[in-house]
Amino acid sequence: MTAIIISVCFLFITYAIDLAHIMYIRNQMQSALDAAVLSGCASIVSDRTIKDPTTKKDQTSTIFKKQIKKHLKQGSYIRENAGDIAQKAQINITKDKNNPLQYIAESKAQYEIPTENLFLKGLIPSALTNLSLRSTGIIERSSENLAISICMVLDVSRSMEDLYLQKHNDNNNMTSNKYLLPPPPKKSFWSKNTTKSKYAPAPAPANRKIDVLIESAGNLVNSIQKAIQEKKNLSVRIGTIAYNIGIVGNQCTPLSNNLNEVKSRLNKLNPYENTNTYPAMHHAYRELYNEKESSHNTIGSTRLKKFVIFITDGENSGASAYQNTLNTLQICEYMRNAGMKIYSVAVSAPPEGQDLLRKCTDSSGQFFAVNDSRELLESFDKITDKIQEQSVRIAPNR
Repeated sequence: MTAIIISVCFLFITYAIDLAHIMYIRNQMQSALDAAVLSGCASIVSDRTIKDPTTKKDQTSTIFKKQIKKHLKQGSYIRENAGDIAQKAQINITKDKNNPLQYIAESKAQYEIPTENLFLKGLIPSALTNLSLRSTGIIERSSENLAISICMVLDVSRSMEDLYLQKHNDNNNMTSNKYLLPPPPKKSFWSKNTTKSKYAPAPAPANRKIDVLIESAGNLVNSIQKAIQEKKNLSVRIGTIAYNIGIVGNQCTPLSNNLNEVKSRLNKLNPYENTNTYPAMHHAYRELYNEKESSHNTIGSTRLKKFVIFITDGENSGASAYQNTLNTLQICEYMRNAGMKIYSVAVSAPPEGQDLLRKCTDSSGQFFAVNDSRELLESFDKITDKIQEQSVRIAPNR
Protein backbone atom coordinates (compact mmCIF):
# COMPACT_ATOMS: atom_id res chain seq x y z
CA MET A 1 0.00 0.00 0.00
CA THR A 2 2.84 2.32 0.88
CA ALA A 3 4.48 1.58 -2.45
CA ILE A 4 1.28 2.55 -4.26
CA ILE A 5 1.01 5.78 -2.32
CA ILE A 6 4.64 6.59 -3.05
CA SER A 7 4.10 5.84 -6.75
CA VAL A 8 1.00 8.03 -6.89
CA CYS A 9 2.81 10.84 -5.10
CA PHE A 10 5.74 10.49 -7.48
CA LEU A 11 3.44 10.64 -10.51
CA PHE A 12 1.65 13.64 -9.06
CA ILE A 13 4.90 15.47 -8.36
CA THR A 14 6.39 14.71 -11.77
CA TYR A 15 3.12 15.72 -13.47
CA ALA A 16 3.18 18.97 -11.55
CA ILE A 17 6.79 19.54 -12.57
CA ASP A 18 6.00 18.81 -16.21
CA LEU A 19 2.95 21.06 -16.08
CA ALA A 20 4.99 23.87 -14.52
CA HIS A 21 7.61 23.39 -17.23
CA ILE A 22 4.94 23.62 -19.95
CA MET A 23 3.41 26.74 -18.39
CA TYR A 24 6.83 28.35 -18.09
CA ILE A 25 7.54 27.79 -21.79
CA ARG A 26 4.05 28.99 -22.69
CA ASN A 27 4.41 32.20 -20.66
CA GLN A 28 7.89 32.78 -22.03
CA MET A 29 6.64 32.39 -25.58
CA GLN A 30 3.58 34.58 -24.97
CA SER A 31 5.73 37.35 -23.51
CA ALA A 32 8.08 37.17 -26.47
CA LEU A 33 5.15 37.28 -28.90
CA ASP A 34 3.60 40.28 -27.13
CA ALA A 35 6.91 42.14 -27.15
CA ALA A 36 7.43 41.29 -30.82
CA VAL A 37 4.02 42.64 -31.79
CA LEU A 38 4.64 45.89 -29.92
CA SER A 39 8.05 46.28 -31.54
CA GLY A 40 6.62 45.43 -34.95
CA CYS A 41 3.84 48.01 -34.60
CA ALA A 42 6.40 50.64 -33.58
CA SER A 43 8.60 49.79 -36.56
CA ILE A 44 5.69 50.12 -38.97
CA VAL A 45 4.60 53.44 -37.47
CA SER A 46 8.12 54.86 -37.87
CA ASP A 47 8.50 53.57 -41.45
CA ARG A 48 7.55 56.45 -43.75
CA THR A 49 7.28 54.08 -46.75
CA ILE A 50 4.31 52.25 -45.19
CA LYS A 51 1.31 54.55 -45.41
CA ASP A 52 -1.29 51.75 -45.40
CA PRO A 53 -0.08 48.53 -43.68
CA THR A 54 -2.86 46.50 -45.27
CA THR A 55 -1.37 47.08 -48.72
CA LYS A 56 2.18 46.13 -47.69
CA LYS A 57 1.57 42.59 -46.45
CA ASP A 58 4.94 41.14 -47.41
CA GLN A 59 6.83 44.05 -45.91
CA THR A 60 4.84 44.15 -42.67
CA SER A 61 4.97 40.36 -42.32
CA THR A 62 8.75 40.43 -42.61
CA ILE A 63 8.94 43.13 -39.95
CA PHE A 64 6.83 41.15 -37.48
CA LYS A 65 8.58 37.83 -38.11
CA LYS A 66 11.95 39.46 -37.61
CA GLN A 67 10.79 40.82 -34.26
CA ILE A 68 9.30 37.45 -33.24
CA LYS A 69 12.58 35.69 -33.94
CA LYS A 70 14.52 38.35 -32.07
CA HIS A 71 12.40 38.13 -28.93
CA LEU A 72 12.07 34.34 -28.95
CA LYS A 73 15.85 34.03 -29.04
CA GLN A 74 15.93 35.68 -25.64
CA GLY A 75 14.08 32.70 -24.13
CA SER A 76 16.11 29.88 -22.63
CA TYR A 77 13.95 26.92 -23.79
CA ILE A 78 12.76 28.08 -27.21
CA ARG A 79 15.90 29.84 -28.42
CA GLU A 80 16.91 27.08 -30.83
CA ASN A 81 13.46 26.98 -32.42
CA ALA A 82 13.00 30.75 -32.68
CA GLY A 83 13.65 30.92 -36.42
CA ASP A 84 11.23 28.11 -37.27
CA ILE A 85 8.47 29.50 -35.03
CA ALA A 86 8.87 32.98 -36.51
CA GLN A 87 8.85 31.71 -40.08
CA LYS A 88 5.60 29.78 -39.56
CA ALA A 89 3.90 32.61 -37.65
CA GLN A 90 0.72 34.01 -39.18
CA ILE A 91 0.49 37.79 -39.46
CA ASN A 92 -2.75 39.59 -40.19
CA ILE A 93 -3.36 43.36 -40.30
CA THR A 94 -6.82 44.86 -40.68
CA LYS A 95 -8.14 48.40 -40.58
CA ASP A 96 -10.20 49.35 -37.54
CA LYS A 97 -13.78 49.93 -38.73
CA ASN A 98 -14.42 52.51 -36.01
CA ASN A 99 -11.19 54.48 -36.46
CA PRO A 100 -9.74 54.92 -39.96
CA LEU A 101 -6.38 55.93 -38.48
CA GLN A 102 -5.96 52.66 -36.56
CA TYR A 103 -4.94 49.20 -37.74
CA ILE A 104 -5.18 45.97 -35.77
CA ALA A 105 -2.13 43.72 -36.04
CA GLU A 106 -2.63 40.08 -35.05
CA SER A 107 0.14 37.51 -34.76
CA LYS A 108 -0.37 33.77 -34.26
CA ALA A 109 2.45 31.36 -33.47
CA GLN A 110 2.55 27.62 -32.78
CA TYR A 111 5.08 25.41 -31.06
CA GLU A 112 5.06 21.77 -30.01
CA ILE A 113 7.02 21.11 -26.83
CA PRO A 114 9.25 18.04 -27.28
CA THR A 115 8.02 15.28 -24.94
CA GLU A 116 11.57 14.06 -24.32
CA ASN A 117 12.03 17.13 -22.15
CA LEU A 118 9.22 15.95 -19.87
CA PHE A 119 9.36 13.41 -17.06
CA LEU A 120 6.12 11.69 -18.03
CA LYS A 121 6.76 12.03 -21.77
CA GLY A 122 3.87 10.33 -23.59
CA LEU A 123 1.55 10.55 -20.58
CA ILE A 124 1.12 14.31 -21.04
CA PRO A 125 -1.86 15.14 -23.33
CA SER A 126 -0.91 16.71 -26.66
CA ALA A 127 -3.42 19.48 -25.95
CA LEU A 128 -0.95 20.72 -23.34
CA THR A 129 2.23 20.37 -25.35
CA ASN A 130 0.90 21.83 -28.60
CA LEU A 131 1.05 25.56 -27.95
CA SER A 132 -1.02 27.93 -30.08
CA LEU A 133 -0.60 31.54 -29.01
CA ARG A 134 -2.00 34.84 -30.21
CA SER A 135 -1.08 38.47 -29.65
CA THR A 136 -2.70 41.67 -30.88
CA GLY A 137 -1.34 45.19 -31.24
CA ILE A 138 -2.60 48.54 -32.49
CA ILE A 139 -0.92 50.53 -35.24
CA GLU A 140 -2.14 54.09 -34.86
CA ARG A 141 -1.42 56.53 -37.64
CA SER A 142 -1.49 60.24 -37.03
CA SER A 143 -3.52 62.45 -39.30
CA GLU A 144 -2.49 62.49 -42.91
CA ASN A 145 -3.18 66.23 -42.81
CA LEU A 146 -0.55 68.63 -41.57
CA ALA A 147 -1.29 72.31 -41.11
CA ILE A 148 1.43 74.94 -40.71
CA SER A 149 0.87 78.52 -39.61
CA ILE A 150 3.80 80.92 -39.98
CA CYS A 151 4.05 84.50 -38.74
CA MET A 152 6.94 86.49 -40.19
CA VAL A 153 7.73 89.42 -37.90
CA LEU A 154 9.69 91.81 -40.13
CA ASP A 155 11.69 94.86 -39.13
CA VAL A 156 10.87 97.90 -41.28
CA SER A 157 12.65 100.45 -39.12
CA ARG A 158 14.66 103.19 -40.79
CA SER A 159 17.98 101.32 -40.52
CA MET A 160 16.65 98.62 -42.89
CA GLU A 161 17.08 101.28 -45.57
CA ASP A 162 20.85 100.92 -45.22
CA LEU A 163 23.05 99.15 -47.67
CA TYR A 164 24.96 96.20 -46.30
CA LEU A 165 28.23 97.09 -44.56
CA GLN A 166 26.97 100.64 -43.90
CA LYS A 167 26.72 101.79 -40.31
CA HIS A 168 23.56 103.49 -39.15
CA ASN A 169 22.96 105.60 -36.05
CA ASP A 170 19.43 105.36 -34.70
CA ASN A 171 17.97 108.46 -33.11
CA ASN A 172 17.56 107.07 -29.63
CA ASN A 173 15.98 110.30 -28.38
CA MET A 174 12.71 109.46 -30.10
CA THR A 175 10.32 107.86 -27.66
CA SER A 176 7.76 105.12 -28.20
CA ASN A 177 4.59 104.25 -26.33
CA LYS A 178 4.71 102.03 -23.26
CA TYR A 179 3.04 98.63 -23.53
CA LEU A 180 2.05 96.50 -20.60
CA LEU A 181 2.00 92.70 -20.91
CA PRO A 182 -1.42 91.03 -20.38
CA PRO A 183 -1.31 87.19 -20.22
CA PRO A 184 -2.66 85.97 -22.57
CA PRO A 185 -2.77 89.09 -24.76
CA LYS A 186 -6.10 90.09 -26.16
CA LYS A 187 -5.28 93.18 -28.17
CA SER A 188 -2.78 94.31 -30.75
CA PHE A 189 -0.55 97.34 -30.83
CA TRP A 190 -0.58 99.31 -34.03
CA SER A 191 1.77 102.06 -35.07
CA LYS A 192 0.12 105.38 -35.80
CA ASN A 193 2.44 105.57 -38.79
CA THR A 194 0.32 103.45 -41.13
CA THR A 195 0.72 105.80 -44.07
CA LYS A 196 3.78 106.68 -46.08
CA SER A 197 6.22 108.47 -43.78
CA LYS A 198 8.43 111.47 -44.43
CA TYR A 199 11.28 109.02 -43.83
CA ALA A 200 10.26 106.88 -46.79
CA PRO A 201 13.05 107.00 -49.37
CA ALA A 202 13.00 107.91 -53.01
CA PRO A 203 13.93 105.19 -55.55
CA ALA A 204 16.54 103.19 -53.65
CA PRO A 205 19.65 101.11 -54.35
CA ALA A 206 19.01 97.43 -55.00
CA ASN A 207 21.14 96.04 -52.18
CA ARG A 208 19.38 97.63 -49.24
CA LYS A 209 18.81 95.32 -46.29
CA ILE A 210 15.06 95.63 -46.80
CA ASP A 211 15.37 94.52 -50.44
CA VAL A 212 17.32 91.41 -49.50
CA LEU A 213 14.80 90.71 -46.72
CA ILE A 214 11.96 90.95 -49.25
CA GLU A 215 13.77 88.56 -51.59
CA SER A 216 14.56 86.11 -48.77
CA ALA A 217 11.01 86.07 -47.44
CA GLY A 218 9.69 85.65 -50.98
CA ASN A 219 11.97 82.66 -51.52
CA LEU A 220 10.60 81.09 -48.34
CA VAL A 221 7.03 81.50 -49.59
CA ASN A 222 8.00 80.04 -52.99
CA SER A 223 9.53 76.98 -51.32
CA ILE A 224 6.43 76.48 -49.18
CA GLN A 225 4.23 76.71 -52.29
CA LYS A 226 6.34 74.05 -53.98
CA ALA A 227 6.03 71.79 -50.92
CA ILE A 228 2.24 72.19 -50.98
CA GLN A 229 2.15 71.08 -54.63
CA GLU A 230 4.26 68.01 -53.85
CA LYS A 231 2.43 67.12 -50.64
CA LYS A 232 -1.28 67.49 -51.27
CA ASN A 233 -2.21 66.96 -47.61
CA LEU A 234 -0.14 69.94 -46.45
CA SER A 235 -1.93 73.19 -45.64
CA VAL A 236 0.05 76.37 -44.96
CA ARG A 237 -1.10 79.79 -43.81
CA ILE A 238 1.43 82.62 -43.71
CA GLY A 239 1.09 86.11 -42.29
CA THR A 240 3.49 89.04 -42.10
CA ILE A 241 3.74 91.64 -39.35
CA ALA A 242 5.81 94.68 -40.28
CA TYR A 243 7.01 96.85 -37.42
CA ASN A 244 9.10 99.87 -36.52
CA ILE A 245 8.08 101.79 -33.37
CA GLY A 246 4.79 99.91 -33.63
CA ILE A 247 2.93 97.66 -36.04
CA VAL A 248 2.74 99.19 -39.52
CA GLY A 249 -0.74 98.05 -40.45
CA ASN A 250 -0.71 98.86 -44.16
CA GLN A 251 2.42 96.73 -44.63
CA CYS A 252 1.04 93.65 -42.83
CA THR A 253 -0.68 90.56 -44.17
CA PRO A 254 -3.04 88.54 -41.94
CA LEU A 255 -2.59 84.77 -41.77
CA SER A 256 -3.78 83.45 -45.11
CA ASN A 257 -3.39 80.52 -47.48
CA ASN A 258 -3.31 83.00 -50.37
CA LEU A 259 0.46 82.88 -50.59
CA ASN A 260 0.58 84.88 -53.82
CA GLU A 261 -1.00 87.78 -51.96
CA VAL A 262 1.57 87.37 -49.18
CA LYS A 263 4.39 87.70 -51.72
CA SER A 264 2.72 90.70 -53.31
CA ARG A 265 2.46 92.49 -49.97
CA LEU A 266 6.09 91.74 -49.17
CA ASN A 267 7.10 93.97 -52.07
CA LYS A 268 5.41 96.91 -50.33
CA LEU A 269 7.64 96.82 -47.25
CA ASN A 270 8.94 100.34 -46.70
CA PRO A 271 11.39 101.20 -43.89
CA TYR A 272 11.12 104.26 -41.63
CA GLU A 273 11.09 105.24 -37.93
CA ASN A 274 12.84 103.58 -34.97
CA THR A 275 12.58 100.07 -33.48
CA ASN A 276 10.24 98.47 -30.95
CA THR A 277 9.98 94.69 -31.21
CA TYR A 278 7.35 94.15 -28.52
CA PRO A 279 4.08 95.17 -30.25
CA ALA A 280 4.78 93.01 -33.31
CA MET A 281 5.79 89.93 -31.30
CA HIS A 282 2.78 90.48 -29.05
CA HIS A 283 0.50 90.53 -32.09
CA ALA A 284 2.19 87.46 -33.61
CA TYR A 285 1.57 85.56 -30.39
CA ARG A 286 -2.08 86.60 -30.34
CA GLU A 287 -2.55 85.61 -33.97
CA LEU A 288 -0.97 82.17 -33.56
CA TYR A 289 -2.54 81.62 -30.14
CA ASN A 290 -5.98 81.95 -31.74
CA GLU A 291 -5.04 79.91 -34.81
CA LYS A 292 -6.87 76.56 -34.82
CA GLU A 293 -6.81 73.46 -37.00
CA SER A 294 -10.20 74.50 -38.37
CA SER A 295 -8.62 77.67 -39.79
CA HIS A 296 -7.01 75.52 -42.48
CA ASN A 297 -10.33 74.04 -43.69
CA THR A 298 -8.82 70.56 -44.02
CA ILE A 299 -10.94 67.42 -44.17
CA GLY A 300 -10.40 64.95 -41.34
CA SER A 301 -8.03 65.10 -38.43
CA THR A 302 -5.29 67.71 -38.69
CA ARG A 303 -2.08 68.39 -36.81
CA LEU A 304 -1.17 72.07 -36.53
CA LYS A 305 2.39 73.37 -36.21
CA LYS A 306 3.06 77.03 -35.47
CA PHE A 307 6.21 78.98 -36.37
CA VAL A 308 7.46 82.52 -35.84
CA ILE A 309 10.25 84.04 -37.94
CA PHE A 310 11.54 87.07 -36.02
CA ILE A 311 13.75 89.56 -37.91
CA THR A 312 15.51 92.72 -36.75
CA ASP A 313 18.64 94.66 -37.63
CA GLY A 314 18.97 96.54 -34.36
CA GLU A 315 17.99 96.84 -30.74
CA ASN A 316 14.95 98.46 -29.21
CA SER A 317 15.29 102.24 -29.18
CA GLY A 318 13.67 105.12 -27.35
CA ALA A 319 13.02 105.85 -23.67
CA SER A 320 11.14 102.55 -23.16
CA ALA A 321 13.71 100.39 -24.93
CA TYR A 322 14.70 98.37 -21.84
CA GLN A 323 11.10 97.61 -20.86
CA ASN A 324 10.16 96.74 -24.44
CA THR A 325 13.04 94.27 -24.58
CA LEU A 326 11.88 92.61 -21.35
CA ASN A 327 8.32 92.46 -22.66
CA THR A 328 9.53 90.89 -25.91
CA LEU A 329 11.42 88.21 -23.99
CA GLN A 330 8.29 87.50 -21.95
CA ILE A 331 6.22 87.12 -25.12
CA CYS A 332 8.84 84.75 -26.54
CA GLU A 333 8.50 82.63 -23.41
CA TYR A 334 4.72 82.59 -23.88
CA MET A 335 5.25 81.44 -27.47
CA ARG A 336 7.59 78.62 -26.50
CA ASN A 337 5.25 77.45 -23.73
CA ALA A 338 2.40 77.38 -26.26
CA GLY A 339 4.40 75.09 -28.55
CA MET A 340 5.32 77.75 -31.10
CA LYS A 341 8.79 77.42 -32.57
CA ILE A 342 10.71 80.66 -33.03
CA TYR A 343 13.41 81.24 -35.64
CA SER A 344 15.26 84.53 -35.36
CA VAL A 345 17.57 86.38 -37.75
CA ALA A 346 19.82 89.25 -36.69
CA VAL A 347 20.53 91.36 -39.77
CA SER A 348 23.85 93.11 -39.06
CA ALA A 349 22.46 93.71 -35.58
CA PRO A 350 24.53 95.03 -32.65
CA PRO A 351 25.32 92.70 -29.71
CA GLU A 352 22.24 93.82 -27.77
CA GLY A 353 19.94 93.03 -30.69
CA GLN A 354 21.58 89.65 -31.24
CA ASP A 355 21.23 88.85 -27.55
CA LEU A 356 17.48 89.49 -27.66
CA LEU A 357 16.98 87.28 -30.71
CA ARG A 358 19.18 84.52 -29.33
CA LYS A 359 17.26 84.43 -26.03
CA CYS A 360 13.93 84.25 -27.86
CA THR A 361 14.76 80.89 -29.46
CA ASP A 362 14.90 77.39 -27.98
CA SER A 363 18.37 76.58 -29.27
CA SER A 364 21.32 78.00 -31.16
CA GLY A 365 20.16 76.15 -34.27
CA GLN A 366 17.16 78.50 -34.47
CA PHE A 367 19.19 81.72 -34.32
CA PHE A 368 21.02 83.22 -37.30
CA ALA A 369 23.37 86.22 -37.28
CA VAL A 370 23.93 87.52 -40.82
CA ASN A 371 26.15 90.33 -42.05
CA ASP A 372 25.60 90.43 -45.79
CA SER A 373 22.95 89.71 -48.41
CA ARG A 374 24.22 86.21 -49.16
CA GLU A 375 24.04 85.17 -45.50
CA LEU A 376 20.53 86.59 -45.16
CA LEU A 377 19.32 84.62 -48.18
CA GLU A 378 21.00 81.48 -46.84
CA SER A 379 19.46 81.92 -43.39
CA PHE A 380 15.94 81.92 -44.86
CA ASP A 381 16.80 78.86 -46.94
CA LYS A 382 17.90 77.06 -43.77
CA ILE A 383 14.77 78.10 -41.91
CA THR A 384 12.63 76.85 -44.80
CA ASP A 385 14.46 73.52 -44.76
CA LYS A 386 14.00 73.18 -41.00
CA ILE A 387 10.28 73.91 -41.19
CA GLN A 388 9.74 71.48 -44.07
CA GLU A 389 11.96 68.83 -42.48
CA GLN A 390 9.89 68.86 -39.31
CA SER A 391 6.55 68.93 -41.07
CA VAL A 392 7.30 66.16 -43.58
CA ARG A 393 8.93 63.91 -41.01
CA ILE A 394 6.14 64.06 -38.46
CA ALA A 395 3.20 64.19 -40.83
CA PRO A 396 2.75 60.47 -41.60
CA ASN A 397 3.36 59.09 -38.12
CA ARG A 398 3.00 59.94 -34.49
